[in-house]
Formats: sequence, structure tokens, C-alpha cells
Amino acid sequence: MSRIVRMAGFLGATLSLFVATGCYGWARANGGPTYSTTGRQGQGGYVGGIDGVFGLKENSKINRSQKPFPVGLHNSVEIALGPDRKTLGWGTALAMWSKPRPISPYVLLGSYLHADLLQNKFSFGNVSPYGEIGLVGQLGDRTDEDENGMIFTLGLELQYLIQYLHPPGEPVLPGFFTLKFGIGYEKN
Repeated sequence: MSRIVRMAGFLGATLSLFVATGCYGWARANGGPTYSTTGRQGQGGYVGGIDGVFGLKENSKINRSQKPFPVGLHNSVEIALGPDRKTLGWGTALAMWSKPRPISPYVLLGSYLHADLLQNKFSFGNVSPYGEIGLVGQLGDRTDEDENGMIFTLGLELQYLIQYLHPPGEPVLPGFFTLKFGIGYEKN
């Protein structure tokens, strides 16, 4: 139960950041199945997490154009649970997206800091690259560009985990792709 409370607190802090900075973007809870790119056949477990994307509004002193700035920042906390690995990670990335009216694509490219339990042995890594492409859509009927509301997402994430303490000679599962389903809130 305390994990759910912490995740809800992180989501609330992300939404508070939107309000305090005058930024626009979205926050979501997401999850889905994960698959190894090497060494394992079939599904390799499940991933769940919370994340947020935010960028500058059109009324910012930096961005004076009539449209929202299409590039922003992405931050995420994820946990992956599978038979061969348990991973807790924090991702930070650059994001490109537009307002979902009614649906739009998004792209995330960044790096990942993680702690892992691989075949019951501790490891960790950082500067592990990840990327995600997907679609974000609005829930409900919002025709106004500046209206807030619920969203859903469907994405495909690819990660390559660099391990610092993995014992030599043992098989390592460095690459994973995840089909992510999410639900969240858009703030304009």
C-alpha cells in the first residue's frame, strides 16, 4: 500500500510542478508486458511506473510564438518484475509531442539510472539509453486547445541496460522492449 501512496505523491508533485511553473504537459500511470531482445523467448515480465512530460507554454518569455513549444522534458520512475530481473529505475529524457486533439504522436529519448536484481545478484547502472514512441489521445470531448482533461497513451519503449556489477561469464539480458498502456491527466 505504501508504494501506491508514494506513486500518487510523485504524480501529485509532477502536477504541482505544471501549475507552479506555468508549463503544459501530461502525467500518467503506465504499465505493460516487457520482452527481452536477446537470450529469452517470450514475455520477460511486467513493467509499471509513473511519468510526466512538460514543456513551455506559448506565453513564456522564452517562447513567444503562437504555438506551444514542441520539445520538453520527461521524467519517470519504473519498476520491472520478471523471472530473470527485478529493476527499479529513474529515467530522464527529451520529449517531442503535441496536444492530443483528439490524438497525437510523442517521442522520448533519454537515459536511465537503475538498480537491478539479476538472477538473485545485485547490479546497477546509469546512462543506459532508452527511447519510446507512441500515441497520446484525449478522453472525452475537448475542442478547446487550452482545456485540461484525462488522456490515454499507447507506447513502445526500447531500453538497453548497462550493468556495472554483473558477474562475468554469466548470461546478461541487456535489451528490452515494452508495450506500455497508460492513463493520465493533461494540463494546459
